[in-house]
Amino acid sequence: MSRKFVFEWDPESLELGVEAMDKDHQKLIFLMNNIFQLYSKKSSRDQISHSLDELGKFVVEHFAREERYFDSVANYPDADIHKSIHKKLVNKYVSFVKSYKEGGDLTDDFFFFLKAWLVAHIEGVDARYAS
Repeated sequence: MSRKFVFEWDPESLELGVEAMDKDHQKLIFLMNNIFQLYSKKSSRDQISHSLDELGKFVVEHFAREERYFDSVANYPDADIHKSIHKKLVNKYVSFVKSYKEGGDLTDDFFFFLKAWLVAHIEGVDARYAS
């Protein structure tokens, strides 16, 4: 596995200008990188599982915070679609974690999913409520 899965905060492309969300997104990057580093160092399954749980918990908290924020923004027409996307992302993440906890491996697909989620979701979907 290569460094292509290391996530970096790029203010030019990822910063929304909504301080709470930007801080959350930076923490998401930290948590995602932690999982990648643990996996790369061949840390114990327990350590990796703990980090997967930590990311999952934070994602749920972040999405709830984000949904409260964009529900408070007047004229955000994509709120229902955005909430649906959040639900799909969480379900896919839970599926990867469940597979891992049942003895599977974290594959490149998992790390590609995280990277696509981070970049495409923030730059594409989240940017809509920030504008």
